[in-house]
Amino acid sequence: MDDNQKSVLCLSGMPASGKDSVSSRLCELDNKFVWFRKHRGVDGEPKEGYFNITVSQFEEKIKRGDFVQWHGRYGRYYGVDREALRLLLHQGKIPIIHIGRVDNFYSFHDGLMADAADVRIVHVQLWESRECLKERIAKRDKTHEEINKRLVAMEQEFCDAESVMRGERVPFDIIIRNADLEETCHKIREIMAGEGVVDNGYDEFRKYLYGYNGRV
Repeated sequence: MDDNQKSVLCLSGMPASGKDSVSSRLCELDNKFVWFRKHRGVDGEPKEGYFNITVSQFEEKIKRGDFVQWHGRYGRYYGVDREALRLLLHQGKIPIIHIGRVDNFYSFHDGLMADAADVRIVHVQLWESRECLKERIAKRDKTHEEINKRLVAMEQEFCDAESVMRGERVPFDIIIRNADLEETCHKIREIMAGEGVVDNGYDEFRKYLYGYNGRV
């Protein structure tokens, strides 16, 4: 890959698929990676890792067109600030952006391409089995309400994935079953470096999706 090529790493994946762990580890392994801090709009308790603003402040930013992409989830707003992203790309960094559902990726892609068509976007889908994700969610989240929200989101994203993987337009560059953090990060670093991918992970993911539901 050209060292001057501007790149963005988008991570998709069900709740508890490991996006946070992968992002942290990539930043440890290579200081070119930067975990992008999204704006979070909520009239409540702030959360570490975000620019926390009120709902009304977030809505004002929407009106001004400050976001490359934004969406609502878990009763909150999340947005990718245009100027913050531009600054990181100008510095030669590789922003890591957690993209959520597939529709969010399409709107992010189109929004970024409208600003900077020369940027390379690499989209990685992380996943694990439902059983594994449920166990991780139960261990990680503190309240029944938060656990239920993420279980609902998990099923939504499995449904999204089933639909996407049947279509002609699959938006992922690589799909990784995130059972081993180091292996996952190694694969991502390879693809970001422009190295060839022997196995893009599509077949294993399809087999799980349709086999799980008895439709192999």
